[in-house]
Amino acid sequence: RNLTGFEVYPEGQEPLQAILYNNPGDGYHVHCDGICSKQPYVTGDRVATSILFCKTALEGGSTVFTKDAIKIVPEPGDL
Repeated sequence: RNLTGFEVYPEGQEPLQAILYNNPGDGYHVHCDGICSKQPYVTGDRVATSILFCKTALEGGSTVFTKDAIKIVPEPGDL
């Protein structure tokens, strides 16, 4: 509950989401998870996002955090 440094309560948790990419070009486009402005945290808002890679893509498949200039290229089983 306190892994992120935030107190996370049930009303701040979202349902599990599963996404299957089957075709070349499938994927998310640039978007923001959680609070996207400099507003203070409000109980119930998202505090973290986790991604589990069950199988990696033959090409592409990376996750880019544009504001932090971080690119993650997954390995099978990465979380």
